[in-house]
Amino acid sequence: MAAVDQNLLRKLVEGQLLRLEGNAFQDCMDRLGLVLYPGDYQPVRAAGPKGDTKNDGYCPKARVFFAALCNSR
Repeated sequence: MAAVDQNLLRKLVEGQLLRLEGNAFQDCMDRLGLVLYPGDYQPVRAAGPKGDTKNDGYCPKARVFFAALCNSR
């Protein structure tokens, strides 16, 4: 892919991500994790009074934890 194409694609993706709020952003990040870490990524959903303890997803095999932050407008 040419440099111009990559730059345009980056701006398009960034624009779409900036439009997402709350659960839509979290769902998008979960879908991305599932694509980037197939068979390993595990989404974490808030449960109980402690919520998700700032862990939004993890990959046990890769030993990676994710925190996705969305600042709603």
